[in-house]
Amino acid sequence: MRWGISKTRNLNTYGWILLLLCTLFIVLVFPVAAQVKSVDWQRIDVDITVNPDGTFTVVETLQIKFIGGPFRFGYRRIPAERLQAIDNVSISDEEGTYRPLEGETTSGPPRTFTVYKTGDEYYIRWFFDPINDTTRTFRVAYRVHGGLRAYEGGDQLWWDAVFPDRDGPVRESVVTVRVPGPVTAYAAYFVPADIEKLDDYTVRFRAKTQIPPGTSFEVRVQWPHGVIPVTPAPWQPAADAEAKRLERMRIWNERWRPLANLFVLAISLLILSLGTAGIYLLWFLRGRDKPTEVFAEYLLEPPSDLKPALAGALIDERADMKEILATLVDLARRGYIEIEERSEGWRGRDFRIRRKRDDVQGLESFETRLIDAVLGEKVERDLSDLKDKFYKHIPTIKSEIYNALVERGYFPASPERVRMKYALLGIGIDILGVLTTVGGWMFLSPWIDLAFLPGVALIVLGALIIVMANFMPRKTEKGAEEAAKWRAFRTYLTRLHKLPDTEKAQEIMERYLPYAIAFGVEDAFLKRFESVAEKQGREVYWPTWYHPHPTTTGKHAPGHTRVPTGGSETPSLSEASRRIGGGLSGLSRSLGTMLAAASTVMTSAPSSSGGGGFSGGGGGGGGG
Repeated sequence: MRWGISKTRNLNTYGWILLLLCTLFIVLVFPVAAQVKSVDWQRIDVDITVNPDGTFTVVETLQIKFIGGPFRFGYRRIPAERLQAIDNVSISDEEGTYRPLEGETTSGPPRTFTVYKTGDEYYIRWFFDPINDTTRTFRVAYRVHGGLRAYEGGDQLWWDAVFPDRDGPVRESVVTVRVPGPVTAYAAYFVPADIEKLDDYTVRFRAKTQIPPGTSFEVRVQWPHGVIPVTPAPWQPAADAEAKRLERMRIWNERWRPLANLFVLAISLLILSLGTAGIYLLWFLRGRDKPTEVFAEYLLEPPSDLKPALAGALIDERADMKEILATLVDLARRGYIEIEERSEGWRGRDFRIRRKRDDVQGLESFETRLIDAVLGEKVERDLSDLKDKFYKHIPTIKSEIYNALVERGYFPASPERVRMKYALLGIGIDILGVLTTVGGWMFLSPWIDLAFLPGVALIVLGALIIVMANFMPRKTEKGAEEAAKWRAFRTYLTRLHKLPDTEKAQEIMERYLPYAIAFGVEDAFLKRFESVAEKQGREVYWPTWYHPHPTTTGKHAPGHTRVPTGGSETPSLSEASRRIGGGLSGLSRSLGTMLAAASTVMTSAPSSSGGGGFSGGGGGGGGG
């Protein structure tokens, strides 16, 4: 059963803004604060009398304090799910009774009321003169048909005396029930109540506390069956089933719910703890590299003839853009291609890649694939021309790098496939966790508050497995030893303090640069190399395979020797490090831009021309 009071709000703030700033302040601040509208439910008293014909009469006395205003009408909403009909409706207040109106209406003259049914609800709506900031008492009376319950053990009145749908709490409430036979049982629900049997036929229920909004004050009184003609109503079986369900729920909540929550919490913690331990054990047994003997802190030369891309992927178990860039520079160093820097124009800095040798015998398959991806059948090509095209070749090049490491016996299987396998396992567990969480919440939450926790534990484990997948590629014993040697060489490149052969400084710089790129330490390598070369009095110039644009070489720092080659000046190592670093940075940015653009193209899709909706303005919607 529900109750409401209408509230109207009328605020006009029209006029010229500059002329009415003060007026708007007064209208919007002071009157609005004064017109805050609410109701304070002082008390709701209900008298219920069961009649000899099997009906019962309800008289509700509603004492309400109106705050603000104006208020012009009130209404009472009575669900019809557990009754057959209501009639004999009357409304009154301190000033007298209200006059009934014919038909359904939502408005009417003061001191009138209307009764109508909408769906499964009866509405009683009454109208009065506008009131502000006052306390009024209304008396709402009606007769209920088919609202009693009939059982062989005794007939019952079971009624929602104080309705839950309210804006605020009810401060006080007394419910009095009179029945036609001796009272044999009584109870109150949802609100603590003092219950007093006034005589053999009358029971009074007094709420001990305020009745919060959204909470009903329900009462039940029973008397012997057969005293008056009561037969089970059509809605009674469903109501009885609901009452049994609520009783079972009450028993469950009191006896078993705490234990069930504790059990589910323990299961969830067990899943999480055992799962985490299992993940670590899986990595320890299947993903951890076999410990190797400690080599020297650093090596002055590459420990083997392993190509830069393979050395980089062996150390971090990943083939990425740095391995591809390192291979490109290594191919240039070995004379297969050369790189020419183009002047900066409207497209920004660009690089031209030119084929120098057609003979590809002795190249690794990923090196051949890279040359084909960059040049194809052409002799030369600008790097910018690879935009939105080169990305198609990256997965194949990476796969061939992994295959080359497997063929050399450094990995038992492709690291990428191993990561994918465990990532899919983690995703599968996450999906199971989501289904378990949703299922627990949907189907078990009425009985177990923590029913979602096992699913959450599975989601956490799935996420941990996805993270762990990055550490699951496992090297062979041979691969672990080789990786340890190459890590020592990488340490040398970053801590470079002397050149192993000062007479071959130029050759060392060009040979080691691809490895530095593959290890991701090219900036540190070039800076350290320049510093050491200067201390040892060595001059290192631009690589012969890299041709900077003459207009961008700039001036040289004082004290650096410049050696002319072929009619142009060759910069010293100071500028070489800046130019090569800048070139490599530009090369990386160009490829990064290309990949970003390719990613955008791959993930974008044409906008659909179908569908429906609403168009604005003076016409329909349109496409681009």
